[in-house]
Amino acid sequence: MEYKKLMTKGKPFPLLIQFAIPLMIGDIIQQIYTVADSIVVGQLIGVNAFAAVSASSSFYWLIFVIISGFSRGFGTLIAQSFGAKDYGALRRICALSIYLTIIIGIILTVICLILVKPILIMMQTPNDIVDDTVLYSTILFSGLLCTFLNAVLLSIFRALGDSKIPLYIGLVCSTLNIIFDILLVLYTHLGIASVACATVFVQIISMIFCFWYLIRYTEIHLKKQDFEIRFSIIKALLRLGMPIGLRDCISAIGGIIIQYVINGYGTVYIAGIAAAKKLYSILFIIGGGIEGAIATFVAQNYGAKYFDRIKKGIITAQYMMFTGLIIIIPFVFFFERKILGLFISGTHNQIHIVLDIAVNQLLICLILLPTLYFVFLYRSCLQGIGNSFMPMISGIIEAGLRIIGVITLPVFFNEWGIYLAEALGWPFMALHLYVAYMRVSKKSMRAI
Repeated sequence: MEYKKLMTKGKPFPLLIQFAIPLMIGDIIQQIYTVADSIVVGQLIGVNAFAAVSASSSFYWLIFVIISGFSRGFGTLIAQSFGAKDYGALRRICALSIYLTIIIGIILTVICLILVKPILIMMQTPNDIVDDTVLYSTILFSGLLCTFLNAVLLSIFRALGDSKIPLYIGLVCSTLNIIFDILLVLYTHLGIASVACATVFVQIISMIFCFWYLIRYTEIHLKKQDFEIRFSIIKALLRLGMPIGLRDCISAIGGIIIQYVINGYGTVYIAGIAAAKKLYSILFIIGGGIEGAIATFVAQNYGAKYFDRIKKGIITAQYMMFTGLIIIIPFVFFFERKILGLFISGTHNQIHIVLDIAVNQLLICLILLPTLYFVFLYRSCLQGIGNSFMPMISGIIEAGLRIIGVITLPVFFNEWGIYLAEALGWPFMALHLYVAYMRVSKKSMRAI
């Protein structure tokens, strides 16, 4: 069954909410999996294993956001061609997107496997967890090509207005991942390696599902000639994908520098910040779902040259995000300690310290969350009209402020300086992206 949807006709709100809800549910499922995975590691293996996974997260996230950036850039061009109903171009863009993904994925895999240990050592990973951290990261990077292909294939579904197939695939694979985590930890006694192996195995299953569903779409029956090299398409894909990947890479570098400082505080502090990050991902669920919906909406309508609909869609998305903030902030505020307690095992004193660290980090994120939602909105709008440069600049702003903050703020505010540095760039990014969208959209829409 096909779930694709042209978003160039109909009222914006029903289209956006129907697209966004599966994305939000998918994010919730992902968070449930993340919580379950953390419980398996923290409870069945131990605090050191939980800290080892957390210490590896910044470097892995750096590579993952590069992958995600490329996939979103590719998806923008696909959505524009679908909105314009140019199905010949759509097939060629999909084919060359897969082709580029394989090439870039192989290169990234080799680079990561070579650099993983030196980088994790350079990040001051504590000696008591460094071996586990390197082992866990090496296994994950071995499956990087599958991760990249998954990201691009899922972006193709979303570009076609289909957010249900990614939801179904995510539900099945998250369930399988939890099952494999528990079975491998309990029966193989491989420790942290068993969790990494489960993740890679499920990525392979997800990739197979993606290909199986994709060939059922009549508009994407790829033929040999679709894979012929067309430098104009490759250039357009790289023009959209590279800046987004670079932006997210620069932002993640800021995260690595913060992780470097956090590592210097010791294993308990690493676990506390990691627990906060597990939970404040919940804060992004509504904003992220609307971001994905408005990105596809804008891209399809830009391809169809329906500029008035783009403006109506943005206004609708603003109301949706405001409503989302009213829902998500009180929920996290009142239930944070109960949820955080699921991640940690250890002595009473250890648990108390870890929870205090996590709650303090979450407080800063809750206060500045409205500005992050504006970042989601206008970043996706810029990408939808084919401008990846300004979002890249916003990533540089964020990384610069995070680096400056993590170096200077702890001098005056001690550990609160670390908490502040995490979200310091959000208000400035929001302002930059809003102004940039107003200027770029007026110019680009007038030029067509």
